[in-house]
Amino acid sequence: MDTMHPAFQLQRSANKDTAQNAAGHDQFQWDRFYTFTLQEARDVFKQDPTLSWTHVTAPEKRAIYERVNAKLRHEDIPEVSHDILTWRMSLVLKNLRTQDRRDQAASSSRAQLEAQSAGADLSPVSSSETQSFGAERNT
Repeated sequence: MDTMHPAFQLQRSANKDTAQNAAGHDQFQWDRFYTFTLQEARDVFKQDPTLSWTHVTAPEKRAIYERVNAKLRHEDIPEVSHDILTWRMSLVLKNLRTQDRRDQAASSSRAQLEAQSAGADLSPVSSSETQSFGAERNT
């Protein structure tokens, strides 16, 4: 039997419904929790896009935990435990890193296409050039 610390009852592989039930949130409350944690994750990501939740410092995790729960309390939404916050922040930071890599790849591809297009002569052909080309082919 796997013994887990009581503060970490939610497994990281849990799905959204399991986490929502563990938090005791209805859909509206869960949506607000998602919004609050997305804001926090974006702030962490802006500071360092390479950070995973594991690498966020303990004082910063504590501050995020307190801010999220203060916002939940303000809206009369049940507070979340550390395991639920860890589950959510791990996922959202991973998603932000994945999206950033996709955006960078797309941007790189666009830049390569633009560079290729800039190197090619894409100017319209004048009618005199077309006529001289036709004349050369006919001779």
